[in-house]
Amino acid sequence: MGNISSINSVEGLKSVAELWQSLHRRILGGRVFQTFDWCMSAWAYVLVSEKGNELYVLVWKQDGNDDVVIFPFYLDSKGSLRFIMDEHSDYCDCVYLPERNHHLAFKEALEFIRADKRVKQIALHKMDANSEALNYFAGLATQSQIAKENTNSWIEIAPSDDFAASQTQLRSKDKANVRAIKRKAERFNLRTYSMTKGDVYPDAEVNLIVSEMRQKGIRDDDFMPVTMRSFCRSIYEAGLSDILALYDEDGHIVAMNYILKMNSRRLSWIFLYTDSHASTELYVKYFYSNEIDSPIVFDFGSGGYEYKFGTFRPCTRALLGLTIVFDRRLALKLTFKRLLRASKDLVKQIMKRG
Repeated sequence: MGNISSINSVEGLKSVAELWQSLHRRILGGRVFQTFDWCMSAWAYVLVSEKGNELYVLVWKQDGNDDVVIFPFYLDSKGSLRFIMDEHSDYCDCVYLPERNHHLAFKEALEFIRADKRVKQIALHKMDANSEALNYFAGLATQSQIAKENTNSWIEIAPSDDFAASQTQLRSKDKANVRAIKRKAERFNLRTYSMTKGDVYPDAEVNLIVSEMRQKGIRDDDFMPVTMRSFCRSIYEAGLSDILALYDEDGHIVAMNYILKMNSRRLSWIFLYTDSHASTELYVKYFYSNEIDSPIVFDFGSGGYEYKFGTFRPCTRALLGLTIVFDRRLALKLTFKRLLRASKDLVKQIMKRG
């Protein structure tokens, strides 16, 4: 047996900071999105400001040993239990040591959640197909459903004078295309902002490029609100993110990419740009730079963007979503929506064959 404690306040979250950080450090290949700093900042700067959200972090401890599982959840205004910051995370999961069996923890956590009548459903997004938590919850609950939600992609990069030549998955014409992009990108200057180098967060550049994206209609007026920009600054100052910035010959900012970092993994997160071609040029300029001085896994994040697949031909992995519905009305509503969607898809297929 184990025991579960529920955390619903910032003070409670701070009380498990050391335990959380210690556990995450022991996870081989652990990701930024499950760190204490990420979840704490996400709640403090973004989620707490959205009406109706409640912190719902569960901490499970095994009686008699040091096994711990942390469930970084929050309850939204509609009664859905979700991962903290799932909307802006590329991978979501609970925090646990993968080499151990945690079936008891998942079982007892589900029993705890079921007993809370405020929770109408569990809606867990962007989970790896190999996640122990995903597979256990899906098999344990008769009302669970799993669906593919997105695709993640990545490449492995080692220091090299010729990035294109080092990428064995690229064909000859792909390598020629990457080199052509490199030549075109010579019109830009690349700068990396990093807390490890003592760089101050580039507030002015971020605000300027967000403003230009809104003015040009690249994004809506509610894109990157103050709460989100405060969160981005927080994770930068916590050392979880560097920022790649691309400047034109006149010193004007044309693109910025938040690069989340954890051990030897780098992940392309939020991309800001005023030139639609700048994203690919920024990537290539970075891949050829001396910033990469040891082997890394570069993750392009979630989203099946053709410019990533067509240019770099990365490895891919499906991300899955798990839904467990407890509320009968909601279950009927969701079932109706699925049937309606399926019927529309069927009509489209018939029309195509037509």
